[in-house]
Amino acid sequence: MDPLDILTQKANVRPYFQGVFSADDWQMNACEVYGRFVVDEKAIGLGAFFHDANVPEEYRFELDAHIYKQAIELFMNSAGIEKLFLNAHPDVLLAHGEEFIDLFLTFEREFSLPLESVVIEICVHTFQGDLEHLHHFITYLKTYGMKISLDRIGVKETNLDVIGLLSPHYVKVNLRPMLDQTKPQSYDDVLQSLTHLARKIGAVMIYQEIETEFQLQYAWRNGGQYYQGNFLDRPSSFITPATSQDEALKQTFSRFINHEKKKIMKRMDIEKQLQRKMAETLERQKAHQCYDEWLTHVAADFQNESFRLYVCDRDGFQRSANLVKKEAVWELQKEYNGKNWGWRPYFLENIVRMDMGAKGILSDLYSDIETKQHIRTFSYPISQQLYLFMDLSYEYLFDQNDHV
Repeated sequence: MDPLDILTQKANVRPYFQGVFSADDWQMNACEVYGRFVVDEKAIGLGAFFHDANVPEEYRFELDAHIYKQAIELFMNSAGIEKLFLNAHPDVLLAHGEEFIDLFLTFEREFSLPLESVVIEICVHTFQGDLEHLHHFITYLKTYGMKISLDRIGVKETNLDVIGLLSPHYVKVNLRPMLDQTKPQSYDDVLQSLTHLARKIGAVMIYQEIETEFQLQYAWRNGGQYYQGNFLDRPSSFITPATSQDEALKQTFSRFINHEKKKIMKRMDIEKQLQRKMAETLERQKAHQCYDEWLTHVAADFQNESFRLYVCDRDGFQRSANLVKKEAVWELQKEYNGKNWGWRPYFLENIVRMDMGAKGILSDLYSDIETKQHIRTFSYPISQQLYLFMDLSYEYLFDQNDHV
């Protein structure tokens, strides 16, 4: 639609609301506002209008203000909704900063709007302006109690440096790529990095564009405190807490919990099996100074489980070669002898844990640098100074139903 047609027919522009659900109580207690042009009972999205750089900022600010006012009136008359997510383009914020602040101070006086209930949602991956200027303005907004959300963060638009600089209260991760068969193999790892960064800066993870139960389960397993998408609630011209879904959501999340508990029990069972088998192996094959030769004997007992073994000391220095299985044949990679792995996350922590517990440890799933497959590592103390590290193959984990 032509921007002028939209502005001259503002009476047809209305807010639509989509619920945001909490992992804490499985209830809808927030909602996001979208602008819609409604004609002949058909609601047309206005995303193209607000993201079109050719549309002057004053036009976009005028329409934003029109939508905000209607949305806030409905919000203040709705029970059970604690937060209102309002979209704003960074260019508009920087061009009309003082007017933007004055507008919300007016809403505070006119509607008794608690400013701490307002979340300003911005999309930064297409922003070409001055990030420092945006950072200062966002800091200014925070002094009024308003919250900041970064919208549609994804694998291709992670902007980790921008997230760190702007330090938002919420980080919204787009899960639509999960439905794309061509998504990069590193997708899970990048999202884990986002989750880790959000936790470090004290931001809450919101997963959006949830269209399936599988995506909802993924969001729940990967640090999502809030969820949004058509699977849970479709945009509507009214704020209607989705109480009709309460029982269904309880059953859904109960399935997630039971599934996760079974996975944890399975992982503990694998760890116990490896502990027992390793103890039996060490009874027959006592560790000796020729670690490379000793590893070949150990490998014979773990043909099905492992594809790589090596020995390290308590400071992380490798005291053996890598023994690697390639096409069912074990090969020594002597160039790894003497390398230090103390820089790896959790490496030294696991050494201390093995010392204190006097038993082996099964790692979380992670992507192997060389094979790029998801694997786990089983580490085991073989003396007071030495530790065996056994990388478990994807095939073995798959057979154990422990690969996801």
